[in-house]
Order: sequence, then structure tokens, then C-alpha cells
Amino acid sequence: MPVIASQSAIASIIESRQEGGRLSSLNRMCENVDLRLVNKRVLESLVKAGALDFMLPDASIDSVGQGRAQLLAAVDPSIEHGSRRQRNRDQGQTELFGESDAEGTGAIRLPDAPPLTETEQLAFEKEALGFYLSGHPVDRFADGLRSAGVKRIEELVTSEASIPIAGIISQCRLLTTRKGAPMAVVMLEDRGGSLEAVIFPDAYAKYRSLVEIDRLVVARGKLEKDDESARLVVSEIKAVETVLGGSSRVMAVHLTTPPHDRQTVEALAELFGRHRGTDRVSLDVELRNALQPVMVTADLSQIRIRPSETLIAEVERLCGKGSVSWV
Repeated sequence: MPVIASQSAIASIIESRQEGGRLSSLNRMCENVDLRLVNKRVLESLVKAGALDFMLPDASIDSVGQGRAQLLAAVDPSIEHGSRRQRNRDQGQTELFGESDAEGTGAIRLPDAPPLTETEQLAFEKEALGFYLSGHPVDRFADGLRSAGVKRIEELVTSEASIPIAGIISQCRLLTTRKGAPMAVVMLEDRGGSLEAVIFPDAYAKYRSLVEIDRLVVARGKLEKDDESARLVVSEIKAVETVLGGSSRVMAVHLTTPPHDRQTVEALAELFGRHRGTDRVSLDVELRNALQPVMVTADLSQIRIRPSETLIAEVERLCGKGSVSWV
């Protein structure tokens, strides 16, 4: 299980709050904690876990993904700032405007940084906490998977001869049979729960390239379920984008102007060109400069793409978190 901070680091943070009040910014925190304990690794883990979201100035941050990216970019300069302040205090020096000037308050301007995509934000939460906090990677594909007949784990009620289930591979145990053939037992996880999946040698030989931790897959197989346990005996594994591609769903991209402009649209066109395939994509542009907001749908009938998590992450980096959906 990941550990965000040691007990001594936590104690230093609590002590600094008790003595100096609310730690309203990274600068303020680094001025008052023991930086030998609350080091760069600890601060980055706190940001990734969302524990420092309260430091984001609501008026200037468009999304949590943007805010956390800026906090991560601020870690090094804040540590330098805090070290300098602590060194000056130890030497009996004060800065020109004293210890409580604006540089040490929550009003500081965070450095610019590309916003985290939803994929990155969730991955950082999993890295820091051991679980997804603000969402789940399966959520973004929920509508498309439902249309393709893929089941959620919480929907599994009785045994089934053959059923497709989507999930993240959260655990993987590689085994060998008595005859020395490799196989695997994995844990599939979605927002609603987890399910053990057994991949015997024949299936493992076919799909071993997809059997890896944090991989989002659709596994089909025989569901064996009773009142106390459930497991899936896997016969087939597919990448989620393969399933969506076969379901005739359209990847819909939504952006607003401002802040986006022609440059964003051109960057999208270049991106779609690098991910050519057979699936359709649509683009809705919300024009906010008019007296009444107007929604315009671009004609992308000649463009075909190959959906993938990489493509979605790159689109969200351009257009913002939540800009991709499936229709």
C-alpha cells in the first residue's frame, strides 16, 4: 500500500499548523515545516493525492487537473523559497517586508503548466493512495461499453456461460501448471467492485500481451458465482478501444472558444492524422463570444480515427479534462 508521508513528516505538518495556523500555500508550508522530513517526494505525493487541492485559488484555476499540474510545478521553487526563509530566520535576518508578506500567503501565482489529463490525474491518485479517488478509468468509456453489451461488475448477479466484463487489471499473479504451462490469475476492478479472473494456458498464450497491471481490458468468459464468491474463467481478452471500435460509437470532442481558437482545431486535425483508423469522430465548438452561446458542429465526415487511451489523453491535453465523450 502506498504511503504518502512518514509519521514524522505528518507530525511536522501538524505542528506547523498548530503554531502558525492554516498552511494556505506551498510557499507558506515550506516556510514552516521541517523540509528534511516534508521533502520533495512527500510534497509531490500530497499533490497527487489531492491533499493540497485546498491551496488552489478557485477564481483562476479552470480544473483540478490544471491546478494539480501547477502545484507540482511549484514544488521545487517553493522548497527553495522555504529553505531561504528558514535559513534567514535561523540567522536572525528578516526580509524587506517581513515574514508575512504576500510571497508567503495563499495569494501567490502558481507557475504555468500543461493541465493533467484525466488519465494522468487518476494514475497519480492511484500511485499516491493505492486507489482511484476522483473517478475511475472505466468511467469515460461507460456509455460505449454499455452499448456494446459489456457488463459492470456490480451487475453480476448469477452464473453465466459467457459474459463480457470491463475492468482495470489491478493485480496479476503469474503461475505455471503441473506441466509447466504459464497462466495467470488477475483482479479486474471497476468503480463498483473487483472480480477474480483466471486465465488458463490456452487463453494466456493468445492474450498475454494484454495481461499487465493497470491495463484497461474487456474480458469475456464463464462467470462462476455463488453467495460467497465469484470468478471469471477467461476465454477472450480485448483492449477497450477494440471493443468500442466494433460498436459503431463516435468519439465526440467538445471545446469552447474562448479559450480555444483556430490553433487548437489545427492541432486536433494533426492529432487525428496521426491516429488514422476506421472510427468516426465529431467536434462540437461552443462559441461564447456571441450574446447567446452558440454550439457549432464541425464537419469531420471525411476523418476516421483509431480510438485509444493515448489518443484520448492527447485530446484532453489540448482541449481539457472531460472534453471527450462517446455518442
